[in-house]
Amino acid sequence: YGVEARAVARTNDVKRTRRLIGKADDWHERADLLSSPPWLDHHDETMHAADTGHALADAATWGKKPVDVDVKACREAAVRLKTALPSEASPRTRIFCSAVLAKISYMTPEIGERRRADAWANWAHTSAREIRSARAEQLIEDMRIAARITNAA
Repeated sequence: YGVEARAVARTNDVKRTRRLIGKADDWHERADLLSSPPWLDHHDETMHAADTGHALADAATWGKKPVDVDVKACREAAVRLKTALPSEASPRTRIFCSAVLAKISYMTPEIGERRRADAWANWAHTSAREIRSARAEQLIEDMRIAARITNAA
């Protein structure tokens, strides 16, 4: 359900994305990771929070101007993404979450102040140099665009 939520999020259907995230939450709560297939080993609480937070953030902001962003969904996304930021999370997960947190913070000043968004953005940008990831590069670019848009406003 989490993967489906991420895909649906890009259609800006916040309601459907939330329903799928609810199903993902339910599944995650019931899942027995010890008896799950080996490919699911990485999908712990941190990864679940990161995936669902990113889905909500995309549903709320994808292709939108800051004035059109779903602030409530961004708030929910921020809570989930912050859950995924602990130091035991993989560097890649922390980079992605920091970049998305910066983006939604730039686009919705209600979520966080500009200095905090800048801190997440700077950390994500600096850390992304250490990994090779086209997705990280795209998230960094999205974050930069959000910062530029809100600076111009």
